[in-house]
Amino acid sequence: MKGGKTRIQRALVLASGKLKFVKNKRSAHVTSHKTTKTKHHRSVVSSLRRGKHHRRGGSVWRSAEKLAVTGALLAPAIQHMMSGGSGQEKAKWILRDYTGWNIDTDSFAFGNLVRGWLPVVGTTIALKAAHKVIGLIRRV
Repeated sequence: MKGGKTRIQRALVLASGKLKFVKNKRSAHVTSHKTTKTKHHRSVVSSLRRGKHHRRGGSVWRSAEKLAVTGALLAPAIQHMMSGGSGQEKAKWILRDYTGWNIDTDSFAFGNLVRGWLPVVGTTIALKAAHKVIGLIRRV
C-alpha cells in the first residue's frame, strides 16, 4: 500500500478521528498565491525480490589463479620443509627467504629476499600477461 501502511492501518487512523479524509481537496473558491514549489523527494525503493546469484563462467580459471599464487607464495617454505636439517634451521631459512634478514650473521641480503618472493612476483606477472593476451584474443 502507498505510504508503507496497510489498508487496515489507514482505516483505523481515519476511524479514530485524528485525520480527516478529504477526497477532493479542490474547493470552488480558488485563490492564487505566489509560492515556491515544494520539492518532491523521491524515496529509493529497494527491490523486494532479489535475483539469484549465478556463477559466471571462468570460476575454474579464478580458482586456478588463486591456487597458483598461493602455491608460489608457499613454494620456498615447502622447499625448506622438505630438505634436511633441524626444525630451528628450517625456521631460519624460511625467515631468511621471506624477510631477507639472516639471523646468524645479523645482516640483510637482497638476494635472499628475491629468492623468497620471486615465485610470487613471477606468477603475478604471468597472470597479468595472460589476462592481456585473452583480452586481445577476444577483441579479434
